[in-house]
Amino acid sequence: MSYNDFLDYDRPYDEATFILIPAPLELTVSYGKGTSLGPAALLQSSTQLETYDIELDSEAVCSCVHTLEPLEQKGMDASTYMEELKKIVSRCVKDGKIPVVIGGEHSISYGVFKGIADIKKDFSVLHFDAHLDLRDSYEGSKYSHASVVRRMREHMEKIKDITAVGIRSVSPEEAAYLKEIKDHKVFYAHQCHVSDIAKKVSASISSDSVYITFDVDALDPSIMPSTGTPEPGGLLWYQTLDILRESIKGKKVIGIDIVELAPDKVNHYSQFTAAKLLYKMLAYTLVYGKK
Repeated sequence: MSYNDFLDYDRPYDEATFILIPAPLELTVSYGKGTSLGPAALLQSSTQLETYDIELDSEAVCSCVHTLEPLEQKGMDASTYMEELKKIVSRCVKDGKIPVVIGGEHSISYGVFKGIADIKKDFSVLHFDAHLDLRDSYEGSKYSHASVVRRMREHMEKIKDITAVGIRSVSPEEAAYLKEIKDHKVFYAHQCHVSDIAKKVSASISSDSVYITFDVDALDPSIMPSTGTPEPGGLLWYQTLDILRESIKGKKVIGIDIVELAPDKVNHYSQFTAAKLLYKMLAYTLVYGKK
């Protein structure tokens, strides 16, 4: 499988702000398949994006990105894969870069998180998703995509808080667990259709440093059908951008991942939407983020 550079541009590692890390892991998906194809599809679609951003009157993203070779699974189990991904992310953070990991299934975010937490502490996690991902395990795996945020919560000494946005599917186990914890803020999808939602989400992030993990099933299936577990009633495009923009303002973004794109030939616009979403996250970080 061939991988393009993001936007078809590539800055040398030492000069780049963002280091893109394709992570095509697919081990624990439980419904729709195809997340292993997500990173290559997103990168290929990115080459068709216009590099000029109308909103920001800029194409600065082009000169700030370096894309690494993909971290292929190559027979690794989930635990080993997370450890290898952690090493790559940790190196990027040590070098003063912003790691940007393209999945693959959402379980990879635990490796991203651990790589950041190796170097940073007292940061916030901003989690976009249709699901809480707070199960202790799922289908026999503690490294399941359905358990990734629960694994992060085992390291709360590193985190100030976690904010989840777009949630609309919760298991009984997760509902009970959520009642036990006090530092997990949830904005359910049905609560996101108010004019001040972006400010409310931003106000819930208590640290100046934030790691953003974005499962594309947070988006409504009308604009993002190509994902493993699409749930009706999700976030729409400009609503999502408003929340991202406001949440990034004045914050130091220390890591980003975008996961769970499962491309298909029918809804090929999904990978283009995912590429555009990633572009906007990088652009907002450059323009509005704390240096």
